[in-house]
Amino acid sequence: MVDVRGRMVDGRGGVCALVVMVALGLGACKPDRLDVRAIDGHQRLGDGVVPQRYLLELSVDPAAERFSGTVKVDVRLVEKTAHVRMHAAKEMTISRAVYAPLDRPADVRVGAVQVGSNGGIAVSFDEVLPAGEGTLRLDYEAPLPQTPEGLYRVRDGGRWFAFTQFEPLEARRAFPCFDEPRFKTPFTVTLHTPRGLVAVANAPEREHEEGAKRTSWRFLPTRPLPTYLVAFAVGDFDVVAAPQGSASVPLRVIAPKGKGAMAQAALASTPALLKSLEAYFGMPYPYQKLDLVAVPNFAAGAMENVGLVTFREQLLLYDKATATPDTIRRSLGVIAHELAHMWFGNLVTPRWWDDLWLNESFATWMADRVVREVAPELRVELRRPRTTSWVMSSDSKAETRAIRQPITSGGDVYNAFDGIT
Repeated sequence: MVDVRGRMVDGRGGVCALVVMVALGLGACKPDRLDVRAIDGHQRLGDGVVPQRYLLELSVDPAAERFSGTVKVDVRLVEKTAHVRMHAAKEMTISRAVYAPLDRPADVRVGAVQVGSNGGIAVSFDEVLPAGEGTLRLDYEAPLPQTPEGLYRVRDGGRWFAFTQFEPLEARRAFPCFDEPRFKTPFTVTLHTPRGLVAVANAPEREHEEGAKRTSWRFLPTRPLPTYLVAFAVGDFDVVAAPQGSASVPLRVIAPKGKGAMAQAALASTPALLKSLEAYFGMPYPYQKLDLVAVPNFAAGAMENVGLVTFREQLLLYDKATATPDTIRRSLGVIAHELAHMWFGNLVTPRWWDDLWLNESFATWMADRVVREVAPELRVELRRPRTTSWVMSSDSKAETRAIRQPITSGGDVYNAFDGIT
């Protein structure tokens, strides 16, 4: 991701002792409760429950203030347990939580959801679950806010759109999950939208089915991803495809309706950037397709979601004939930075946020290298003395943090997204 997001932890994840009891017609189960202080979404999860794959099914109307969904997570219980700790935003309402072993799908265990702090939850059961593999299912609904984090909505040109921004700790706002980068699994996504809108996600569309009032969009399974790289978007979009064969994978720009005509410069420049990266890494682009999404309201500059890279729209939508050299340089540099992440950060992912500096600094270095090769006339190397001077000035302060430092809480994670990284 590029650009510093100078956000402060605002305490919205304050401790809440609410216990949501869930039942399947036989009355609420009564598991032993965990100490709510142990359910803190800013603390790392243990190794006793390991997610294997996700099935996500969401109903999203960008014009509405809430959305609903179902998440099914196949998990491996390394040891027997009565409690499954994971992540979900405090504002999320989970109406049902059940678990069933994969080899005994009819043996359904009803869970109760205990809400802790900072997006931490625990699903507790009235009997101990044996070690082995099973499916955890949670049905829920959540707000669809206009603040650009998690799954959010944007009004542009009289139309409503929904976009995602999950890095670093915001996937939990869109679906209950194990929201740590070390947990990489395939994701299979289904989106239900109002009829007439378009939905896109990390993987190519498998099929869509139009009903009288809504359309169901089903996407192919992804390669293993951490939760922060999952992405989707819903809206009335222009979908502009690059000429077939111009890039090594299907390439498109997704833009709000009426803005697709401004996508040609990005479509024309991206294949050369992609080719340069593939030559450097000695392997093809590792995912099934590449969509570049222009977002009208975006807190970051861009985000390297696998197969569905999101950008502030001015970085993608411009007229090359009238654009300044700095506009072109910045666009190429940010596209190159995000595409470098496809190999370094996405295909190979740091297990924890204390290695974020490797992820981001390598992509920054690679962006300059690629743009210098593809567009030498832009002289990107002339920026280096100014950038170096700024970094050395920041590094000279007594209070400057180390490039690599222990990340022990959610606040540390957010603070790691800075100029030093």
